[in-house]
Amino acid sequence: MNITKNEEAGNVTYTMPDGATYTVPYKNAEYVVACDGDEVPSKWVGKHYLYMWNTVAGNHDWYCFEEDLSYDTPPWIRSFGPSWTKEDSELIKV
Repeated sequence: MNITKNEEAGNVTYTMPDGATYTVPYKNAEYVVACDGDEVPSKWVGKHYLYMWNTVAGNHDWYCFEEDLSYDTPPWIRSFGPSWTKEDSELIKV
């Protein structure tokens, strides 16, 4: 994956291994890449998820490039079911 941060335009362009490109703002927008545009997408079951910040709602979520949808919980946590807790996360740390 190639990542290009354009500070003048205030966006980040992600070029995926399959050649698809996604350009996402990291400043001066309502929905921006978290951590001032320094987040890197995470791949899970063939899809790419990016940690985002909603400046209006004041919360983070995960944007899926392939689905063009946002989720409040990343899929690697959702896949463990509704009973998954923070304490469970502590049990599987490597």
